[in-house]
Amino acid sequence: MNTAASILTLVLTLTAGAVGGTFWGQHLERKNQDAETVAQLKATLTANSDLVKRSTEASQTIRTATARLQQAQTQNLKDFRHELQSTATDRAGCVFPAGVMRGISAARDRAAAAAAHGIVDAVPAATGGTADDR
Repeated sequence: MNTAASILTLVLTLTAGAVGGTFWGQHLERKNQDAETVAQLKATLTANSDLVKRSTEASQTIRTATARLQQAQTQNLKDFRHELQSTATDRAGCVFPAGVMRGISAARDRAAAAAAHGIVDAVPAATGGTADDR
């Protein structure tokens, strides 16, 4: 082989090696970026899974609290209607028994507590007193 052919072969070999090395380096860089992207996606999915779990628990708590509130409201309405029916004749003169007034006061207290603290916690029982009978 002559010198020119040897030099040309050497240049072509070095160029092919450089091009191959560049492509190999790009391949490794892309592989690293892909691995990092996959790790980020896994972390996002894990975080989303935790959020779904927590929101499901919160939703269940809200449903339970709402059911308790609805039961309490139903019972209060039943009690209130009973008191009103038992004193229907007295209402013509705007006279309400102390029990009805205590019920109204207790309902007001529960509504204020629910407005102040929400419906998630149990609504405390109203306290009756002589001031409620007036």
